[in-house]
Amino acid sequence: MSEANALLSSEEHRTRALQTLLLSVPKGKGEHVVRIADSAGLTEGLHADETVRRAMGQALRALVAAKGVLHVVDAAAVGRALTLSQTGPFHTLDEQMVAIGKTKGQYLILANKMDLPLAKDGYRWLTEHCGPIRVLPVSAREGSGFHEVKRYVWRLA
Repeated sequence: MSEANALLSSEEHRTRALQTLLLSVPKGKGEHVVRIADSAGLTEGLHADETVRRAMGQALRALVAAKGVLHVVDAAAVGRALTLSQTGPFHTLDEQMVAIGKTKGQYLILANKMDLPLAKDGYRWLTEHCGPIRVLPVSAREGSGFHEVKRYVWRLA
């Protein structure tokens, strides 16, 4: 399995433990180290798998401690939810994530899966619903939008 296949999946909770990367970023005449963490996704209610529950706990602890947050949202799923229901595509947990993100020095929503159908509708809804919070369209599969993500990370350093 290639590295890309290990990271790109439609399977929920593929990340089952906090994955941390220390990234050395040039800053002025020196360098700063930025700790980047990839966490398990959070779900409403109690997940049946204990490993996933533990991973969610790690994600919450990392979120509280973080200086900045890159909140990845499946824009295609948001777009699909818009076509299926009269209520919004965000649940209580999503709203809480946005509220926590707003308390951080840096917070950016990554509208992922922009290469899929209905993602543009989801992206449009996210930009309208999240108000002044910046929403950046990206596609992990295609690698699009990540130049802006890198610039954001450099600002965190």
